[in-house]
Amino acid sequence: MRRGLVLGGMVGAAALVVTPVAALALPRASTGGATAPVTCQTTRWTNVPVAAPATFGHVSALNTGITAIYPAVVTVSGVVQGRPVTFQVVDHWIMTETAQPGPVTVTPVGGQATPFSFTWIATGSSAAPRGHSITVDWRRTVAGSSTLVEADVAVRYTTDVC
Repeated sequence: MRRGLVLGGMVGAAALVVTPVAALALPRASTGGATAPVTCQTTRWTNVPVAAPATFGHVSALNTGITAIYPAVVTVSGVVQGRPVTFQVVDHWIMTETAQPGPVTVTPVGGQATPFSFTWIATGSSAAPRGHSITVDWRRTVAGSSTLVEADVAVRYTTDVC
């Protein structure tokens, strides 16, 4: 009996050692992240309905400017109705970059007013403070009409001074 317990314990301990090594070998090509202090936040909102364009265009009431030295967290929430639409957040600084994870499609339930909320990461640069213009872009994905009934954006970031 004692011999069986010792052998079982050794097999269990070996499994604990092997399992983490196997997990570390998994590819992580589609993931990423960073740690940054958050000291500033800017917000914008609108309750003026806007019709979606056929090609990507800005929701001008949600455009905001920041000076960030680390990645920024951009949360967009709102209500859409009509046909499906696609949203993306774009960070315009030295370069123009679509924030991660990229474009997101919202499909209103039965064409009725449907709430949504998504968070993007604008990677920016940690090298030095730079001016950023953050835009929320959108377009309808199929023929027909789509309306952004109301929306808000909150951008959290850090810089030397807010």
